[in-house]
Amino acid sequence: MSASDLAAVVVVIVATVAASALVVAAWNLRLAARRLRRGAAQLEAAAEALRAELLDLSAEARRSLGRAEDQLDRAGQVVEVIEQASKMTYRTVANPVIKAAAVVSGVRRGANRLRQNGDDEPDQPPGRARRKERKDR
Repeated sequence: MSASDLAAVVVVIVATVAASALVVAAWNLRLAARRLRRGAAQLEAAAEALRAELLDLSAEARRSLGRAEDQLDRAGQVVEVIEQASKMTYRTVANPVIKAAAVVSGVRRGANRLRQNGDDEPDQPPGRARRKERKDR
């Protein structure tokens, strides 16, 4: 066997090993690509499920927000009605109460004057003690 035959055999062996290595690498790449496709499909399915759940949650949140806005509007209307009723009650009751207080005050003054038997002593505000002694007696 000559050197060129030996070189040819070595080249054939190296080429066969290299080709075998390339076939094994291609086979492993194919398996990895298949696993990646399965993983991508699983991720896509999970993402779709999460997307659907997110859409449901956002729709529910919109409905809840709408209900909350309605309740706030109703509460605002109730507050306005209460304020109007309070003002109306004040306007309706305040004037008669003031008049009644004036009548009671007048009756009290008249009763005090009747008790004094016509004395010219000025009325004392309630809570102040009257002086029993008078200088002119």
